[in-house]
Formats: sequence, structure tokens, C-alpha cells
Amino acid sequence: LDDARRACAASSLPAPEPPDASQDLAYAIATSGTTGEPKVVLIEHAALAHYVDAAITEFDLQTTDRVLQFASFAFDTAAEEIWPTLCAGATLVLRRDEQAASSAAFLRASAEQRTTVWDLPTAFFQSVFAAHAPTANRVIPKELRLCILGGQAAERGSVRNFCKAAPHVRLLN
Repeated sequence: LDDARRACAASSLPAPEPPDASQDLAYAIATSGTTGEPKVVLIEHAALAHYVDAAITEFDLQTTDRVLQFASFAFDTAAEEIWPTLCAGATLVLRRDEQAASSAAFLRASAEQRTTVWDLPTAFFQSVFAAHAPTANRVIPKELRLCILGGQAAERGSVRNFCKAAPHVRLLN
């Protein structure tokens, strides 16, 4: 297109319009088949663009945010972590292997990485903020402002512990 525009600028021809890619595929993802037969889902650019726009708005993503990319790249949640973050101009912080190994390692690395947004599986969140674990041992990064949970509803005890440890953080489940 750039070459065509330059050629048109040197002549009297109008510049070509960019193609409408909204119906083109952005990516394909295979489902696990936990509810039946595994299948491939095709995601078009328009659907991804609308989702990204809605996520940036709902999560109030800013260029100053540092979003933890926790999910495997092969899992659909990775799209929720990656695309809105990059499109908002925020920083995508890649999860270190040890962050998934223990609650203490997760919290320590999150503080070192100065993460402002977590997007976590509910089961992992519950293991970090288990009802039986003492709240004082949970040091939340002071920069954290949003914690997003997905997969299933969080247990009250873990939510209560999280809210005690981080009363300033917005929690979405």
C-alpha cells in the first residue's frame, strides 16, 4: 500500500483505500472438549477488536499499567491478558516459572515486577489467599490496583483474605 500511495502521490491517481479486514481471521483456538467434542473456534478481527476495546474500558487500562501475563499462550485467557494490554500501550509482564510454584514466590515476583493488574485462574488465587493461611504473610504489590479472576466463583474465605490484605485493589470475579 505504501508503494501504491507513493506512486499515486507522484501522479494524479487517488490513493488506494486500505482493505476492510474486519471479517478476516485474527486467530483460531482449539477448545479442550471438556463439555463434549473438542472443536476449533475461529476469531475474526472485528470480534477481537470489540473485545479489546471493551476490556480496555472495563479494566481502565492505562499506559502506566504492568499486566501480569499468567496464562499459557495456548489458553484462551492469554488473549484477555495480551491484546488489551498491548493495545492500551501498557506493559505486558511475562510470568516467571517460579511464580506458579508457590504463593510466596508468586507474591515476591509480582512485587519485584511492580505489577498493577493480575488476571488469575480462580483456583490459583484461592491457593494464594486460602482461608486457612494467615493474612500477614501475604504481601501484595503496592502498585496492584486490579485483580481479575476467571474460571469459577471464588470462595468467600479467599476473597475475604484478599480484601483484608489489599483493601485498595478492585477485585473482579
